[in-house]
Amino acid sequence: MILACLCFMILNLAHELDLSIYVIDIDKFLAVELERDGNKTLKKEEEEWQKELESVRNQHALDVAALLSTTQKLQRIRAEKAEILSAELTRLKALLDSQKP
Repeated sequence: MILACLCFMILNLAHELDLSIYVIDIDKFLAVELERDGNKTLKKEEEEWQKELESVRNQHALDVAALLSTTQKLQRIRAEKAEILSAELTRLKALLDSQKP
């Protein structure tokens, strides 16, 4: 970026001194440097997005694992609940049958 500032200063000086031959070369150089700086910035942003994407993917994997674990716990609890209710129903039926005349 400092190089670009220096190029702007040289470009202004070349215009003032009417060094048009050098102005074209400086313009080309400046364009190349600005493009290079832009590419570096884009590459850095791309790397940051890739890191963010990887972080989101990792968090998603953790969330899926936690959801699976919770779902399995709920299924076990439902099965236990069904067994308890079935046993209670059997006990109540036996109690009713024992009280019949």
